Amino acid sequence: MADLPVIDGATVDERSQNFLAGYAVGIYKTLTFWDNAVTNTNIDRDMVICVAFAESTLGRYLSTDDNIGNIGNNDR
Repeated sequence: MADLPVIDGATVDERSQNFLAGYAVGIYKTLTFWDNAVTNTNIDRDMVICVAFAESTLGRYLSTDDNIGNIGNNDR
């Protein structure tokens, strides 16, 4: 457990942006996208980012066999 990378940042927003910069692709890299996605909801932005990471690795595998959240679905 000592060799795990740590997401740096002084605030939650900085840590979220650093995480997205390292893992997300395209539009999924911006906090604005995620803030807009949860506008007028009771859903926590960072929870949505976690679900998106688990479902599609934040856009990296939306149409490949590695799309672990939708086995057999290519998201077309």
